[in-house]
Amino acid sequence: MKAAQFNLWILSKTTIIRLSLKGIISLIPLHQARKADFRKGKKFGPSERIHTWEKPKTQPKHSNLSGDEWAALRKIMKIRIIRFRYTDKDGKQKRKHLVTTLLDHKKYGWKELVSMCLERWEIELRFRDVKTTMGLEKLNVKTPKIAQKALVMAMIGCNLIKSVSQEAANLKDVNIRHLSFKVALDEITSCSSNFRNRIKHRVIDRTPRKQIDDVAP
Repeated sequence: MKAAQFNLWILSKTTIIRLSLKGIISLIPLHQARKADFRKGKKFGPSERIHTWEKPKTQPKHSNLSGDEWAALRKIMKIRIIRFRYTDKDGKQKRKHLVTTLLDHKKYGWKELVSMCLERWEIELRFRDVKTTMGLEKLNVKTPKIAQKALVMAMIGCNLIKSVSQEAANLKDVNIRHLSFKVALDEITSCSSNFRNRIKHRVIDRTPRKQIDDVAP
């Protein structure tokens, strides 16, 4: 089963229909400007409705479809709207709606779909957190080759920080999601000077004395 989740707070009905024609399932947040009328549609409990989208009689001016593509779109499409509450980062309760083409509410429970969407959104937030913390919002480079190298080094650094966080999580038996990337980076940075000094002493201690005397000025 192919599924499409979008980091778009607004998505046209046309796009969802086109994806469905290719066998791709959609699961997206409904844009806050679009109101979901729960007085209409087929009811599956207090938090779910099946609505019917109808194709406009005329193609909208902002549509990027060709005439043939527009004509190929189905005239009617059923979609499922899910309403749920969640707690934002400030601890406030908010309401959100999801739109999906998974119509079977028994096979695809609304809690499972909500959990999937929130998990995907959390991943996006964590990517943004890493990008901001590591100063990757803008690369001060002049060539694409250097930009690629900078991104590779950033990925290596990110993985090293994550590996330290995972070790700490395993040590205290906690979920790594509960550990701050920024805190891990700050701790590693604060210990880096001591780490470098220990490495220097270890290199000197493990080097035969004769070799040191031979290269001494």
